[in-house]
Amino acid sequence: MEKFSNRSSYKDLRSQMIITRHIELIDGSFCNVYIVKDIDGYVLIDAGSSDNTMKVLDYIRGRGLGEKNCKGIIVTHHHRDHIGCLAELKETLKTKVIAHKLETQYIDGRVKSQRTAGVKYVNVDVEVDDGDIVYGMRVIHTPGHTPGSICLHHQEDKALFVGDLIVNENNVLMEIPAHYSMNPDQNRESIERIYRELDFEIALPSHGQPIISKARERIGELIKTFKQTTSY
Repeated sequence: MEKFSNRSSYKDLRSQMIITRHIELIDGSFCNVYIVKDIDGYVLIDAGSSDNTMKVLDYIRGRGLGEKNCKGIIVTHHHRDHIGCLAELKETLKTKVIAHKLETQYIDGRVKSQRTAGVKYVNVDVEVDDGDIVYGMRVIHTPGHTPGSICLHHQEDKALFVGDLIVNENNVLMEIPAHYSMNPDQNRESIERIYRELDFEIALPSHGQPIISKARERIGELIKTFKQTTSY
C-alpha cells in the first residue's frame, strides 16, 4: 500500500507521478494531464493532445480508478494541446466537460480559432466563473493567454493548477512566451494576481514538471523580472 504525506511527496513510479495524496500527473504527454481524486472518484485537469486518449485511459486502468468514476474533465483553456482528445475522453468516460464561460464558444466550435484547428469540437456541460468551487477546488479566472483561462486552487493540498499561465522549462519558471498569448500584458497581471491573493506551495503547470515546494516564492521572483523586460 502506498503511503502519502499530506502534501508533497513527489514520486516517479513507472511514469506514475504522485504529487500529493489527492493529485497525480499522467506522464508522457506534451501537455500535462492531472488527476484529482477524492473518496467518490476523480476529475481530470485537461485532456491533452489528439494522440493522448490511450495514455489517459491506460493510466486510469492501471491505477484501478475506474472509468465510471470520472466525475468531469476541467479544461484550463481551449488550445488544441489541451482539448485534442477531449471529445473522445468525454464519450469513453461518460463524463462532463467543465470550462470557463468565455472558453465555451471555442471548445464547442461556435468560434473558430487557429489554436483549435483539427480538433473534434465538444459541448461544454458546465460553465464556471471566477470564485466558483468545482470538486473542492476554487476557480481563479486568469485571462491573458486566452480570454477564459483558469487556474484551480486545491486549498487542502496547497496546490495550484496554473494551466499555461506559467511554464517550467528545465526547472526555470517562466511566463508563457508572448506570441502564444492573446494578451501578454493581461497574462502578467494574472500571474501577479495569483501571487498576491493565493496561498500555495505547489504549482502544477501544463508544460514542464510540477514545482513541489516554494512555488509561490518562485513566482514572486519571476514577477520581479517583469519590470526589467517587456512582454512583447
